[in-house]
Amino acid sequence: MKYWTVVLMALMLCTGTAPADEVSQGVDIEKLISMAKSGDAQAQSDLSARYFEGEGVEQDYNKSFYWIKLAAEQGGPQDQYKLASRYYTGQGVDQDYTKAMYWAKLAAGSNVPNALGMIANIYREGNGVEKDHQKEFYWLKQWAKTGKPIAQYMVGLRYEEGKGVAADDVKACHWYKQGAEQGDILSQTSVGYCYLKGEGVSQDYAQAALWFGKAVEQGSMVAQTHLSNLYLLGQGIEKDREKALELLQEAAESGVPFAQGQLGQYYLDGTVVNKNYEKAFYWMTLAAEQDQFDAQYELGGMYWLANGVDKDLDKAIYWLTIAHKSGHYEAAMVLGTLYYSDEDARDYSKAMDWYEQAAQQGSAVSQYRLGAMYYLSEGVEQDIVQALKWFYIASKYGQEQAIESLKNLKAHITTTQMVVAKRLARRWIEQYEKDFDPMVQIDASE
Repeated sequence: MKYWTVVLMALMLCTGTAPADEVSQGVDIEKLISMAKSGDAQAQSDLSARYFEGEGVEQDYNKSFYWIKLAAEQGGPQDQYKLASRYYTGQGVDQDYTKAMYWAKLAAGSNVPNALGMIANIYREGNGVEKDHQKEFYWLKQWAKTGKPIAQYMVGLRYEEGKGVAADDVKACHWYKQGAEQGDILSQTSVGYCYLKGEGVSQDYAQAALWFGKAVEQGSMVAQTHLSNLYLLGQGIEKDREKALELLQEAAESGVPFAQGQLGQYYLDGTVVNKNYEKAFYWMTLAAEQDQFDAQYELGGMYWLANGVDKDLDKAIYWLTIAHKSGHYEAAMVLGTLYYSDEDARDYSKAMDWYEQAAQQGSAVSQYRLGAMYYLSEGVEQDIVQALKWFYIASKYGQEQAIESLKNLKAHITTTQMVVAKRLARRWIEQYEKDFDPMVQIDASE
């Protein structure tokens, strides 16, 4: 369940009843029942709250629902929202999203903030209606306009993701800042990230440090991880290597996957701390098990190269495959290389499959290696035209070995082979270049 859905559910559960000091303090329960039975909407609402909380009476969700329904039917917007909440959560009544939507929309007509949020969530989850991210965004924005920080954060996130609305970094940061200025921890972290990356605002490390710092004060370990990087590099804040490592260590120990993976990377490459493969393996494993794909990628490499752990090709292949499925597309090239070069795992057919996936994601090295395999008959019958096609593709991105291979082959190929190969290369580039993943470096060397 997403964070904001959890928040909304909590709001629904707590707004199903009024705070204790608002529940007809001092009114005898029998008198309250009498007032409710006579049609007093406030008494009905307060009696519902007492049954909901078990205050002065035995807790009874069914009776609580009965009285809040009578109160809502008299037109009180807050009571309408509370009734919608009961239908949404199924407390005291069979869960019914259609009725939840009906009563929520009545309450939303009076601009009850959390009713707007409920409607947005119903469209997001597709509960009783068809999922509709555009309608979800519409209602989220109405909710955000009431000043709810979590709603402002969610509107910012939708603008960042381009979900239900056209992506717009400027608007995303605007809404994040609205929530951040009200103290919302997620919004503060997001504003910090906007300034860190210069997305939607001018890059400003000092502002990034400021907002990350505010989020850290509220306990955000994700913000703390980013702040540690700023301390390490002295960006927007005085450089302090010890402080950076202290913050990162604390965030990693708290269970933040990104922090664990970064600390593992420091131990793996030895640029910030002394190289220590055992510690690198420990932190990479923790991060990988929490779906941090950079850590999954590195962990696969550690199992393959026996860095900090005994060589284990099965685990290497497992983690590299998981990393690729999680979105780390460089893992495809590494898997291709593993199957191509490791004598204990050599399988040219699998190598070609992985190289082709990597090639389609923008890896020039993989494009070159496919050409070489076609030329050398490795895992496939020799095909000069296919080899030339891949060399032409890789050379377009500056891959030096592909360029050299074309020079060496020039005197040994026919004009027809050259023309056909170039045509195939152009078609391939037209088909796949637009989908190259920006995270995949077009590597021009082995």
